[in-house]
Amino acid sequence: MLHVVLLAGFLYHTWTWFNIMPRTLPPMLIGGERVKATTITRTGLAAPLREPAVFASCREVGIMKRSNAPIFWALFGAGGCCPH
Repeated sequence: MLHVVLLAGFLYHTWTWFNIMPRTLPPMLIGGERVKATTITRTGLAAPLREPAVFASCREVGIMKRSNAPIFWALFGAGGCCPH
């Protein structure tokens, strides 16, 4: 149940964030005309939906390869150095 509540809060925050974005950005001009606020909001909401497809296609082509090697050992490797 907690995950459902957190997901709902995350989705609400995402919607409000991209809904207010056109009001906080400087005016965007394309071809001498101002970009509509709804276009900015829709683009912002659609971008995260596109990312999984981009990563999947990169993995299929071989640009990104799956690895089991630890990446962030330097960040999390201080277990014996921290005083208790």
